[in-house]
Amino acid sequence: MQQKTFLKYRNQRQNRQFREARLIVRSNGSSSKPASTALCSHRRDAPKIFAKPVGLGIDVVEREAKGFLEELHREGFFTSDEAFRIRLNTVLTEIRSSAAGGIVRDGREHGIVGGNWEQSAAELHFGIRRAWRNARKCIMRSHCDELKLCDLRHVTSSADMATALLTGMCEAFNGGNVLPTVFVLPPRKINSRGPMIWNHQVLEFAGYEMDDGSVLGDPNSVFLTKAIIDLGWKPPSPKSRWDLLPLVVMADDDIPAIIEIPPELGKLVEIRHPRYRDQFEELDLRWVSVPALTRFGFDIGGVQYTAAPFIGWFMDAEIGVRDLADTFRYNVLPDVAKAIGLLDGKLEDGVEGLDDFPEFERLAILSRAQSELTYATYWSYQQAKVSI
Repeated sequence: MQQKTFLKYRNQRQNRQFREARLIVRSNGSSSKPASTALCSHRRDAPKIFAKPVGLGIDVVEREAKGFLEELHREGFFTSDEAFRIRLNTVLTEIRSSAAGGIVRDGREHGIVGGNWEQSAAELHFGIRRAWRNARKCIMRSHCDELKLCDLRHVTSSADMATALLTGMCEAFNGGNVLPTVFVLPPRKINSRGPMIWNHQVLEFAGYEMDDGSVLGDPNSVFLTKAIIDLGWKPPSPKSRWDLLPLVVMADDDIPAIIEIPPELGKLVEIRHPRYRDQFEELDLRWVSVPALTRFGFDIGGVQYTAAPFIGWFMDAEIGVRDLADTFRYNVLPDVAKAIGLLDGKLEDGVEGLDDFPEFERLAILSRAQSELTYATYWSYQQAKVSI
């Protein structure tokens, strides 16, 4: 059956509420009910600020579980119609026996929530691959069949989750030849918030707000850095703009656990340029070796996985155009332009910097600087033998 994908966004303040992206597979037929579901939630939850636990109504869970199993059946997952019916009846029994009263997500009113059902590793692996395949805005989705599963559903304490996650991340990094992997922590229990990871990414730079209002490091991490320091982390001395934050993981009914990033995973790639070697060495630009996103969650067949970190590989433009270049992040393009000589002979009386140039000329200079930075990024990751 042909299927259609819907992607919904809801953006709100980072330090107040969730920013969430959901993916759901629906039938193209006349019915508005989902034929199958691999609901993928990407949360931007602020540390220490938790939404009141809400869950899926039992009718939704049953419908999504049935649709998911039907999709598995269409893909040849079950050996026979009878095997499918037996599995479906088992799942519906699990859902009904574990349902409880609670706040229902749609409408935020009290009702019957849940319940949960235990998916096999093969069912879970199919679900995360299908969700990734249908993520229309992800350029890596063509590699969905290569996506590996690290099943950590058996790990229940904060400290053990943090240790198991970093151990698995080091294995998936694979010495730079990255193996795209999703790490699935235990699903959310009925009427609980579920496991969560404070960091936006496993490899994330600290952002220190200085006395003069400036930021040393990544401005995107200022709120998180303060929260982790309040939790007891002591930043290195002296501080730098390339200090990796520790990972903070919090299981259900447990206190947060802090764990430092191991050296083999935390080694940074130095951004250098083959034509401007001295200039880029003086700029001292660096970036983390891989994107390891932590705020992914999946709803698969009505089961809510609130924490499912993902490791993949970067696009060169992701670093050279966004992370290092955005004005609200590291904002290095003016420094790059000056270092490689794009401003030579152009700084005259009354013209002290890029902001004093006519708009068209300023944009032309920044565009050239961005091209050189992106090229340098790609070249540097190749030299470091890290997938990009």
